[in-house]
Amino acid sequence: MIYLIQGIWFQERGAFGVVFDRTGAVPAWQTAVRRFMFAGGFGPSREDPKVLVGDMTDQAGESSLAGIKLAGSEFSFTKQYEGREHLIRYKFQKQPDGTWSGEWSFSGEAWGKGRARCVLAQVADDFLAIGEEELAGTTYERMKRRSLSDRRP
Repeated sequence: MIYLIQGIWFQERGAFGVVFDRTGAVPAWQTAVRRFMFAGGFGPSREDPKVLVGDMTDQAGESSLAGIKLAGSEFSFTKQYEGREHLIRYKFQKQPDGTWSGEWSFSGEAWGKGRARCVLAQVADDFLAIGEEELAGTTYERMKRRSLSDRRP
C-alpha cells in the first residue's frame, strides 16, 4: 500500500508596508502568516519494504521524503528540496477528525519553523499505474524512471 499526502504548511513572513496613523501613511515592517499547499506520496522502498520513502511538491519546489514514521497517532518525516542541503523535519499528531496537525522546522544558516496540517489517503500500489500507456513520453515517464529508493535519508 502507498499513501498520498496533501496539506498546508504555515509560515510567518515579513515585509515593508504602509500603515496609516493620524499623520497619514507611515512605512512599517509588517508580518503575516502565509499558507502554502503541498502534495505528494510515500510507500515502501523497493530495496527494503520496511523503509518508507517518498516525494513531495509545493511552491518552494520538488523534495524527497525520508525517515518516514507512521505509527498509531504519530506521523513524521524529513523533507529535502532538490538541490538544497538543509533538511526540514515534520512531526504530526492524529486529530479526532482523522486529519494530522503538527510542526515543521529546520536549522542551520537558513532556519525556520511553523505549523502544518495534512491528510493521508491510503491507496493500492497500482494507483499510480493508471494510464501508463497514455502517459508515455510525458513527465510521468521521468517520474517513473526516478527511483524512490535512490533518495538520501
